[in-house]
Amino acid sequence: MQENKDYTFIHHDEHPDAWAIRLENKYPETIIVFGEVAYDDKQEAITYDFQIVESPDKDLSVQDVELQQHVGDILSSVISVGLEEGFVQATDRETGETIT
Repeated sequence: MQENKDYTFIHHDEHPDAWAIRLENKYPETIIVFGEVAYDDKQEAITYDFQIVESPDKDLSVQDVELQQHVGDILSSVISVGLEEGFVQATDRETGETIT
C-alpha cells in the first residue's frame, strides 16, 4: 500500500482532531477514520477500530471482512512508514513510556 496511490490523508470537518483517510482503487471515495489502535500481547497482533465517514457505496459496512483486511493493510503501511520516518510513536498503556 502506498500513500497517494492506494490512500490519501485528508482533513475532514467532522473529525478535526484526526486525519481522515480517503481510500482509492478498491473502495474509491470512501473515507474512514481510525479509532483506537493497540497491540494485543495475547494475540500478538495489532488491533484497531475504524469508522466509515463517507462512502458512495451505501451498503459498505465496517463489518465487511474484505474492507477490514484492506483497512488493516493501509494501517500496516502507515505504521511502517511512520516508524521509519519518525512520525509514529508507540506508548505503553500502563506506564506511558515510549516504546522504541
